[in-house]
Amino acid sequence: MPDLPIDVQLLILEHVTSKADLKALCLTCKGVRAVAVPLLYHTVYLRTWDRDGTSRFVRSVAAGADLYLQHTRSLIFEDEMSRT
Repeated sequence: MPDLPIDVQLLILEHVTSKADLKALCLTCKGVRAVAVPLLYHTVYLRTWDRDGTSRFVRSVAAGADLYLQHTRSLIFEDEMSRT
């Protein structure tokens, strides 16, 4: 995949909807990571009802994830658990 033009890589990665899958793709190589990271951090969900999730978010920012938050276009605060 790194041999493909970036536009083609982006078209492919836009069909990956799972954050876990995007994260796994980020670990494959630097070229794919450069394209996948903006998609991974495009929308950040902060679940205020989940203390563990909030703590993980704070720890990840303290560990350097704040560098990737430049790619965030939507920050969604959820104050109650989804019923779906």
